[in-house]
Amino acid sequence: MQKILLWILSLVIGFMVLVPIKTHAQILEPDSVLHKNRLYWVAGIEGSLWAASLVALNYAWYKDYNSGDFQTSIPNINTHLKNIFEECKTLDIEIQNNLKGLSYES
Repeated sequence: MQKILLWILSLVIGFMVLVPIKTHAQILEPDSVLHKNRLYWVAGIEGSLWAASLVALNYAWYKDYNSGDFQTSIPNINTHLKNIFEECKTLDIEIQNNLKGLSYES
């Protein structure tokens, strides 16, 4: 992993050295021509970095968890969901009954 990070860092530094340095005004000024090739490269690099970060975060956060079937990872999931839905229905009915006597005065 460290070799990969060093390789990426060396590519970034090498790219920074090879790219001509522009002034801040030149960097912030929009170009008058749309360079489709540049657009595709930037979009591809951004998409790749986004996907790689999601994969890395998924690995970092969930590496200690079982990645099996969701239904088998929680025992009696149907019973749990049924109880949750019944509780929500009960709360909705209680809220509706409590709001029946209230009126709005302006």
